[in-house]
Amino acid sequence: MTIPQLRIRLLGELDLRHGEAPVPPLGSARAESLLAYLLLHREAAQPRQRLAFLLWPDSSEPQARTNLRHLLHVLRRALPDPDRFLEVTQRTLRWRDEAPWWLDVTAFEEALARADQDAPAVPALREAVELYGGDLLQSSYDEWLLEEREQLRRRYLDALERLAELLEAEREHAGAIGYAERLLREDPLREATYRRLMRLHDARGDRARALRAYHACAATLERELNVEPSAAIRRSHQSASSSPPARHHPEIAAIVGFEGVTRLKPIGPSGCVTSSVSIAFRSAPAQNATPPAPVRTSTRAPSSASKAASPSRRSCAVSPSTAFRRSGRSIVSTAALPMRS
Repeated sequence: MTIPQLRIRLLGELDLRHGEAPVPPLGSARAESLLAYLLLHREAAQPRQRLAFLLWPDSSEPQARTNLRHLLHVLRRALPDPDRFLEVTQRTLRWRDEAPWWLDVTAFEEALARADQDAPAVPALREAVELYGGDLLQSSYDEWLLEEREQLRRRYLDALERLAELLEAEREHAGAIGYAERLLREDPLREATYRRLMRLHDARGDRARALRAYHACAATLERELNVEPSAAIRRSHQSASSSPPARHHPEIAAIVGFEGVTRLKPIGPSGCVTSSVSIAFRSAPAQNATPPAPVRTSTRAPSSASKAASPSRRSCAVSPSTAFRRSGRSIVSTAALPMRS
């Protein structure tokens, strides 16, 4: 018979599950703190005297020891099969590492370790940031927690920053934007992250969002620190303000987010055809654009007059973007295209 696993989450609010069944709340913030300490320091048995002083630093030693005995009673009543998980002696307490349990903090740290060793690192980093459900026991304010909480938080923010950097390098702009925005929600004073957001939006042709990222940076720095953005980000802002909107393909379409592709066959001795391409026109930004309407292509052989006027090997010098005619919500291009033999 398979023994159910005790699944413990300390990142965010404490959550205990024995198999699929939730474990009732411990009912005490100090009991949660004791459980967390034993889990995070399971490599050695913890002296009762030390635990008592850690949890009740302002109490007398006898009172602190009495409080610890009461807390241990609460913990043993809440845990399923407590002797399987807790080793209790008159002098020490220890969490049994060999018991069937899972801890989100351990899984988080293991994912970060894999990201440092494996290539590519992105899958392990994604796993790590999804495991981070919040700061370590975020409702507890015991002094011993503060340093460990801050250490885990820094590692989480570093993982978000690495993800944004790696995905930007791989030109996965949408994913990089998501992690950069998540990083700013946690730490809104990171000017470098605002600059990254500006680059990412600009790379997607969304100049409006790039400028909004700058203004959010300026407002946050003014409100929180009473300072202006650095010269570097101001230069990025000036560049985004003055540069023209990005185009996906300058020769085929000047329509934001759409490209028309037509399959052509050479007709006549000149090797040229006349193609009429109709492309649905939308003014929405490229990342929100819907697919274009089906391309309609018509080809016709050159007239006898044009045959007479053109040598048999004459190339067509008309650019695909020579003529555009706006018609309602469509743009129609008529161009003679040279074909390669």
